[in-house]
Amino acid sequence: MALKHGLSWEKQAVRYYFDFEDHYRVTDKRGENCQTLEDARGYAHELAKQLAKSKPATVMEAEYVVVIDESGHEVYRATIPGDDEGSAYMQQQQQAQPEHSDEDEPEEKK
Repeated sequence: MALKHGLSWEKQAVRYYFDFEDHYRVTDKRGENCQTLEDARGYAHELAKQLAKSKPATVMEAEYVVVIDESGHEVYRATIPGDDEGSAYMQQQQQAQPEHSDEDEPEEKK
């Protein structure tokens, strides 16, 4: 915390790191500034949802977004939605795209 104008304390943002983990860990080197641990938890959950949507669970191996504080301690872990959520997302994407059939192909000239 820093003294603001000599009268009151102002809480400074803390840098948190958001690693991806399953059997291995992919380390976040950049991190994000968050005002509170609750903000970091919220960010971890949003990141987990976005990962589940952008990469189907059948392809993605990461199971958790692990929140690490500035001193290197794990302070929280958010579960990345698994196969059920990933499969539902993929089905939704496939339904949005028209199916291709052999009837769409031009006929060969005889």
